Amino acid sequence: MLLIKNSSYNGFYHTQSAGKPEEQVSASFFCALNVVKGLCECCLRNVVQYIRKNCPKQQEAVAWDFYPYLQCMVRYSTGRKIFSMLDDWAWCRSGDDLSVSTVNLEKTMDSMINKLKVKAAGGNALRKYASDSIHYDGDEHALYVDVQCTPDLTKEDCLKCLTKGSNEIRNFTRTPLFSGRVISTNCYVRYAHTNLFNPPTEYNTKLCG
Repeated sequence: MLLIKNSSYNGFYHTQSAGKPEEQVSASFFCALNVVKGLCECCLRNVVQYIRKNCPKQQEAVAWDFYPYLQCMVRYSTGRKIFSMLDDWAWCRSGDDLSVSTVNLEKTMDSMINKLKVKAAGGNALRKYASDSIHYDGDEHALYVDVQCTPDLTKEDCLKCLTKGSNEIRNFTRTPLFSGRVISTNCYVRYAHTNLFNPPTEYNTKLCG
């Protein structure tokens, strides 16, 4: 598997093979920005193995893996460039089995995401990420939210992706579920009522397959 270079690690890496246009393979690797490089690679390695096993002949594929504190994505396409392209053909949704007793989760989430998506989209070519936390319902609940786009997107395309993600995640906040996330080929939106922003720096290498 391709390892992400230490000097350029920002949760995203893209590569493209040489050759005839119709034979070129374009691939992207994407992790939550707040996880360490080794943990990102551990997650990605599992996804690569899954794709090799389940999509051996597909010209194009995308797959994700989820953990409580991170998610990662691998996608590739043969004969079509995907760098800087906003694709809307694949979304994955993951919600908690537990609900939370609250009346203002959806309203609070909408307010936070409206600010965070603008901040993330205004990032640079290396980073399009934003996060925040807040206490709501009279300080009864603590809410943690982060959003991220692949940094190859334009500001406008990042906003489009996160706007759709924020609409999709309402399926969880209306319930309301304790945590939820939606991730596409280009961005993700996630929230939880436990701290998302301090993932472990050490991990069991056996998880990497």
